[in-house]
Amino acid sequence: MLQEVECIFAETGFDNPDCKSCFCRSDEFNFMTDSELEQVTRNKFQVNYKTGEIIFKQGTQSTHCISFTHGTAKVYDEDRHGEIILKLIKPTEFITGYGMLFDNVHDYSVSAITNSSVCFVDFQLIEEILNHNNHFRKAFFTKIQQHNYFIQSRMINLLNKKNPGRIAGTLLYLSRDFYNSDSFVLHLTRKELTSLSVVSFDSLSRILNQFHEAELIWISGKRIKILNPVMLEKIWLNG
Repeated sequence: MLQEVECIFAETGFDNPDCKSCFCRSDEFNFMTDSELEQVTRNKFQVNYKTGEIIFKQGTQSTHCISFTHGTAKVYDEDRHGEIILKLIKPTEFITGYGMLFDNVHDYSVSAITNSSVCFVDFQLIEEILNHNNHFRKAFFTKIQQHNYFIQSRMINLLNKKNPGRIAGTLLYLSRDFYNSDSFVLHLTRKELTSLSVVSFDSLSRILNQFHEAELIWISGKRIKILNPVMLEKIWLNG
């Protein structure tokens, strides 16, 4: 479960300043040499964020990659109508974007859902390592492609579904990909859950109640348990 993972990180190197021996570093750093990790250790800085604080904002200058070491956060797109949550983040996500590669502007926002810690690494240093380390370069660009493919495919699937399918898909995403458990305590507010599902507040409340009454899920406050994942999968697939 997510809570257990965070506990393991806290006990095994969360405050360790040395990237070579840090258990909280992103997987992409495993492809760096010891000397490159030493450069990152000297270059990086760690910032702690409280719940709700913005880690970086869409449209601002993009100068650093971030390695997410503790807590949870949301990646979201903002416009005059509000926000759409594109993805949720947990340790040890490595976050960058296409904007860093061509216009140095963040193409989405990231903010903390719970108290979180992030290591910032100057992209100029990352770029130097990319130019000399083929293994890291492959891992780096694979990560960007996976990140953007996930967001694109998720948005296309959501927008082609009716509201019950969208909410079923969100519940399965939370259970399988984020919390890794059929039972979890939701870190999101109801408003954030509507942004993640791309539905109205009224639709969310009504459909969650319907799922609860049909014994597809059990819900009490922020506690959710998936009771019938097979039926939720059918609702998601059939839209």
